[in-house]
Amino acid sequence: MPAGSSCIAPLLLGSLLLCVVLLFLLLAVHGRAEARKACSKKYASASLLGIFSALTFVLENFALANGLSATLVVLLNKCAILPGVIGETWLTRTAPYRAQLLTMAALLLCIIVYSLGDEGEINMSLVGLLLGLGAALSDAVGDITFEATAKSCLDDLEEDSGAETPRCSLVNEGYKSVSNIIMMLVFEREHLSRGLFHGWGFPMLPCRSP
Repeated sequence: MPAGSSCIAPLLLGSLLLCVVLLFLLLAVHGRAEARKACSKKYASASLLGIFSALTFVLENFALANGLSATLVVLLNKCAILPGVIGETWLTRTAPYRAQLLTMAALLLCIIVYSLGDEGEINMSLVGLLLGLGAALSDAVGDITFEATAKSCLDDLEEDSGAETPRCSLVNEGYKSVSNIIMMLVFEREHLSRGLFHGWGFPMLPCRSP
C-alpha cells in the first residue's frame, strides 16, 4: 500500500463491488422477487462472517504491532484452513475434496519452507503469538458460521432455484461492507476527510533500456 493511504479502503471497495455484481446477477438471472428475499431476517446470522472478518483484520494488525513477524501471521492464518475444512466436513457430512487437502498441504509446506529459510523473519512475542492465533481462530469460525448459514438456508428451501447461493453471498458481502465502514470510523477516521483513495495511483513498471 502507498504510504499514508487507507488499509481498509481496498477491503471496503472490494465488498461493495461484489455486492453490485451479485445484485446484478440476481436481478438478471432470477428476477426482483428472488433479490428481495435477501432482506429476510433468516439471513441475519450471515452478519457473523463480517464481524469475524473484521475481528481477524484487527487481531492480525495488533499481532504485527506486538512483534509477530508478517511471515508467522500468514502461517497462522493459513493454518486456519484445517479447522475450516473440518467444520465444512461436519456440516455437509461429506468428505473434503482432494483438491482442498492438496491445496492446504501445498500452502502450509510453502509457508513453512519460507519461514525456515534465510529470507524468513522469525520474530515473535507471546502477546503477538496469542493475537495471531486469535486471528486465525476468528477466520476459521467465520468461515464455519457462513457455511452453517448457507446450509440452513438451502435446507429450508422446498425447491432450489439456484438463487440461494448468490443471495447468501450478497448478504455476506453487504455485512462485510458495513463492518469495514465501522472499522474505518474507528481506526482510520482521518482518511474520511482526506479521501478514501488518498495516495492511490497507477503503478509504473520499471523499464530497462536495450
